[in-house]
Amino acid sequence: MRRLFSLMLASLLVLPAVAHADMSDIRHADNAVYVSTGADLFSYQESVSPLPDSEHGWLVSLGAGVSYLSSGDWYFALDGDGALGDAAYNGALLASPSVPYYGTTHEAMASIDAKVGKGFELSDSFMATPYIELGARGWRRDLSATQREDYGNFEGLGGLMMQWSPVNRWVVTAYGAAGTTFSGRMDSGGNRYHLGEAGAYKVGGKIGYAFLPRWQVFTSYDYNAFRYVNSEVIGSSYEPSSQTQNNACRLGLSYSYR
Repeated sequence: MRRLFSLMLASLLVLPAVAHADMSDIRHADNAVYVSTGADLFSYQESVSPLPDSEHGWLVSLGAGVSYLSSGDWYFALDGDGALGDAAYNGALLASPSVPYYGTTHEAMASIDAKVGKGFELSDSFMATPYIELGARGWRRDLSATQREDYGNFEGLGGLMMQWSPVNRWVVTAYGAAGTTFSGRMDSGGNRYHLGEAGAYKVGGKIGYAFLPRWQVFTSYDYNAFRYVNSEVIGSSYEPSSQTQNNACRLGLSYSYR
């Protein structure tokens, strides 16, 4: 009976320590390398009439990155993403813009971005990190065997990341950022169309669980949207203004190196 009582007492003493969350879980999550895979719901829409082009489809996506949180709560992160797949095309024939055309486009996208921020501990289990972000994007559209378009742009954003560890081993992250694209361009048929500067937006969230002291699994959702503006006219053609949106749902694995 004494042994049983001692075991119960020890359990009561240990349980709060196991269930209690602290900043160490967030620090482990922020000092990590990670990979993820999933699917992107891709949507592209031009604004020109009478028959603006649009494309929609699910793409297979991959992601990888590394992040670092210093002892002084300076935050650094480098992320890369890629997506491949087919999208349903709804538009018009190039030679006859008033004649509807339906088909399939082959999409290949890649992006990389770097973040620098400063974390602020709002409690023993809650951190807020304002940050700035610089990124680059490349995007290839194959509309047919003879028609290919290559897009690219840079972007700069300012954002806020919020992290909360509700219980031991769990970290919930949410973020939002807004800014602008710059140096946008589209290459097609030997011509380069300049697409100016326009708005760019990102929001997302992640839930991670440390199943081992240095290993975490996570699920994430990311939404990003950006615009291009009308290009100059080259010959008799130009690239119209457009908006692109991506909804990325992923599962991932991370390793805490610190």
